[in-house]
Amino acid sequence: MEKKSEEAQEKLLSELKYLRATLKDVGEAFILRAESEIETLAGYIAGMSRKDNLQVADSWLKEARATSFKPAKGRFKDLKKINHLLEDLLNIIIEKQTTSVPRSRKAKLRLENITVDTRAELQ
Repeated sequence: MEKKSEEAQEKLLSELKYLRATLKDVGEAFILRAESEIETLAGYIAGMSRKDNLQVADSWLKEARATSFKPAKGRFKDLKKINHLLEDLLNIIIEKQTTSVPRSRKAKLRLENITVDTRAELQ
């Protein structure tokens, strides 16, 4: 009986070690993906006209600034909020670009690539 108890304890401890390593991997992957999205969005915003930037800023900055985070608590809820903000900004940019005429075919293709790449990462 004691041997089964020890085996069960070893299995539990082993599984906890695995979960800890998995948590680190998932967390690092999320951070890398989110940072990449932020860089992509920043690059795209830098290439937009001043007028478009003002319109995007008006709608998105209010939401972003109204969102509160508590990083010290390490809440999953905060990660979801960040993800939601990035999705919203992407949707605003896409909407803005689809309502205005692209300057060139190359600009349109670049928008389509960003849309496909970023949406695939969000899923």
